[in-house]
Amino acid sequence: MFRYNCYNRDLLLILLAVFYGAFIINYFDALIKPEPPGYPIFLIILEFFPFIPVLIEGDWKLFLSLGLIVSIVNDLLYTPVAVMYFGKEADILRSILAQFGYIEGGSWTANWGLFRIEVTGILMRLSLFIRVIAVVALMLSRSESCKGSFKFVY
Repeated sequence: MFRYNCYNRDLLLILLAVFYGAFIINYFDALIKPEPPGYPIFLIILEFFPFIPVLIEGDWKLFLSLGLIVSIVNDLLYTPVAVMYFGKEADILRSILAQFGYIEGGSWTANWGLFRIEVTGILMRLSLFIRVIAVVALMLSRSESCKGSFKFVY
């Protein structure tokens, strides 16, 4: 049996972030079409919202990591989850390849309200890469606070 410690808590929160990003955020993301002005801001707030208690505890690195994990999962699983929820006709592999710029047809416009950004596959890949690096760096930098707290109890 494992005794409660920060590693167990972190793992549970990471699993929650993956589930939340895959099934809750993707539901809203697939449901809200066409996207209203400022939708990316709304989506970012939704991605980080359930982890506010972690921020209140003072663990801003874990807070940022969890929100970024939700964002990464949202981007990676958008098409399969949209098909699952709404039965949208889509060639899932082709849609994912297009979304990340490996084939034509995956660009879209993010309407931030005051300005718009054309999101191409290259920008999606770069954004994903930066977010993964940020999550790894944040989690590794905070692992120092967990040293010595992992105990196995018979």
